[in-house]
Amino acid sequence: MNAMSDAEAREQALDPTESFIVQAPAGSGKTELLIQRYLALLATVQQPEQVVAITFTRKAAAEMRRRVLRALRAASDETPSEAEHERTAYDLARAVIARDRELDWQLLAQPQRLRIDTLDAFNAWLARQLPVLADGVAAADVVDKAEDLYAQAARRCVEAVAGDDATITRALRTLLRDVGNDCAALEQLLAALLPRRDQWLRVLADRTVTLRPRLEGALQRLVDDEITAAAALVDARLLAALAPLLRHAAGAANEALRETLAPWLAIDRAPASGAPALAAWRGVAALLLTKQGEWRKRVAKPEGFGPEHAALRDRLRALLEELADNEALLAALQAVSTLPDARYTESQWQSLAALKIVTMQGGVFGAVATSDALLDAMAR
Repeated sequence: MNAMSDAEAREQALDPTESFIVQAPAGSGKTELLIQRYLALLATVQQPEQVVAITFTRKAAAEMRRRVLRALRAASDETPSEAEHERTAYDLARAVIARDRELDWQLLAQPQRLRIDTLDAFNAWLARQLPVLADGVAAADVVDKAEDLYAQAARRCVEAVAGDDATITRALRTLLRDVGNDCAALEQLLAALLPRRDQWLRVLADRTVTLRPRLEGALQRLVDDEITAAAALVDARLLAALAPLLRHAAGAANEALRETLAPWLAIDRAPASGAPALAAWRGVAALLLTKQGEWRKRVAKPEGFGPEHAALRDRLRALLEELADNEALLAALQAVSTLPDARYTESQWQSLAALKIVTMQGGVFGAVATSDALLDAMAR
């Protein structure tokens, strides 16, 4: 297939019947192309508000609006730019001016009808369109720093533990159990969820999915990826040398370390990669790393290698010296040592089920999530 030229790609991107993702380096004319695409779309709609351009900053939105209006004024005055790269915008703007006159938009007199906004401004505009369905958010405002509002919403939610809704009360008591009945701690945890609600809201709000398999599937993938990454950094020779040392430490180390190394008592071959091997790889990390996550420099009786096991101790020390400069494996084992189990315990699942009730139904906290869901639905 022949590569498309830059001019051909730009021309294709102006087709209003298709969608495109444009990737190009800085200074290559992406903004100009976006303006041209915006003008091309304006010429096809009944109302200018039907075409929306979203930017990340007010400065970018203002610059785009200025350049669109400049193109429209030039087309209205029939004074094309002498700059070659602006001729396409001029030709497209002529079609918009014709549409403007046909449908009496009066864009030059009412430039606010051009929907070129930041994401926050667009969301605020959406909120004002449905004052009834959005439960009274017509007067809502967009704030840059919402931490105080998040804290207030979480506080009102936790206060519902003394309310009349038995379902909410039971859910909150379950969550309070997990934080030692510390209401302030629970408020902080709930408030911390709100800025990241884009990551969890759709999952919790979607009644068509079975939540537990989906969440545990995400845990499974996380564990699989980290274990696979660690396994790829340890060759068969190293694992073969480590295996007898791990089995010895599993029976001779102090109690805390023995518990982590216990799976190695039943392992007679190198552990596979993936979630089923998590317990074995936790043992590898526990033996080779300190509690601070650094390579062990000292091996002694607490690790199961006292004076009576001098030969085994020397073998482990030699392996640690060999690994001392292996930063990639160090990082991988640090990640392994912090991995959660790939399945929830029943107690953990009860807490997650309670969290779903609290976030989706719990007073002001639930209202915030519901409002987000409505805005998101409108945007789609």
